[in-house]
Amino acid sequence: MNRLFHLRTKITWTCEDCHTVHVRRAKEPGINLKMPENPTEPTLEHYLDRHFEDATAEGLKCRSTACKGRARDREQSTIIVGGPEILVIQIARMSYKQVKGSWRAVKVKDEVEYDDRLDLSDYSNGRLSYQLNGVVAHNGNSLTSGHYVSMVRSQKGDGFVICNDDNTDDSKTKEQVLSMAEGKSFQSYLLIYQKTGGRMANCV
Repeated sequence: MNRLFHLRTKITWTCEDCHTVHVRRAKEPGINLKMPENPTEPTLEHYLDRHFEDATAEGLKCRSTACKGRARDREQSTIIVGGPEILVIQIARMSYKQVKGSWRAVKVKDEVEYDDRLDLSDYSNGRLSYQLNGVVAHNGNSLTSGHYVSMVRSQKGDGFVICNDDNTDDSKTKEQVLSMAEGKSFQSYLLIYQKTGGRMANCV
């Protein structure tokens, strides 16, 4: 079950004092992409680049005796070592604005560009590719109200089925669904991908 849904990553950082390399492995239920308001590059690839780029972590302790456990801010890198069969990408469409002296959470409605093919090989230790099989999109101006619609790849071909409450529509093409999921009315929240291609190398 874990290999079906969990994304496995390896997080590495090196102590600049004693040069000890620290490795931590993690399991995540997918990828949670933070979405800035008014992005300059509104593509899924750009958000993935930001998600997997080297970043500073606060208060990491070196475990070597030479450093005596001192905690410092360290730069760490993350790489995928195990891609799940089903990958869920959550687009975090939330930001905070100050309204009449108080901070409020608001929905970010900026468009995110993505295709039905996703290549994560640049962030992994082997070939890793996916096909888009489902989208959950939201219609509404706020985080507390609106309407959700799901779009699922049809088993009959390359089209999609739109599920809207108790109504379904299986007449839409892939291009129509991608356009609808990111438009003036709807914005994507969840992207569900299925693994394709070869196996990962050195998954353990």
